[in-house]
Amino acid sequence: MSDRKITSALRRQLLENGFTPLANKDKACFLENWPRLHVDDGIIKRWSRMLGASATGIRRSKGTV
Repeated sequence: MSDRKITSALRRQLLENGFTPLANKDKACFLENWPRLHVDDGIIKRWSRMLGASATGIRRSKGTV
């Protein structure tokens, strides 16, 4: 399994578990409007085609610390 597929699977699992995954470059999120971005399966698929967005962060919300 390729790294991109593994990363996409991780992001889907995080979303399923109630977290909001974000595509990151290293430890920084450069997605436009990321604090209010609606994350779903479709956007996770698009992220898998983005170059440089190989890391995954989690948006803090709903008590996530």
